[in-house]
Amino acid sequence: MTDLFGTDSLFTTVRELKPYIAFCKYTPDENGEETADFKVFLINPEERTYPHVLVYTGMFGDGLSFPPTGIQDKGPLDPFSNIILDAGNVATLDFIAWFKINLITRDNNVIQMDFSFGKSGGIDYEENLQYISKIQMDGIILPLEERK
Repeated sequence: MTDLFGTDSLFTTVRELKPYIAFCKYTPDENGEETADFKVFLINPEERTYPHVLVYTGMFGDGLSFPPTGIQDKGPLDPFSNIILDAGNVATLDFIAWFKINLITRDNNVIQMDFSFGKSGGIDYEENLQYISKIQMDGIILPLEERK
């Protein structure tokens, strides 16, 4: 496996030192401490601090739509850090989960970003798997599109 910035993957070329999304599957620990078998991280590879990360999310698929959650303030995203946006069971990935993220800067500007994922989302996990050094886990980088 190559490091995050050492591969030619489509999902790493979307990155240019802006926050990005990593989706990681893993096996819960033997003590039963973790009940989820995937996590979605928002990773900040830059020196900038975002005092607030606001997240609005929902799911849809198979003719069903689940109501969106309320807006969640995930707190600050510090330089060279990450926060967990979502964690769950892979079985729920039969649906498409969508996220709208607002990164609030220190001068109260808002950077709006979107992404989605799920089994039917068209991303081959195994084919795009890579080592992500910022979280020290294998995973994939998901495209994070800026909204204007």
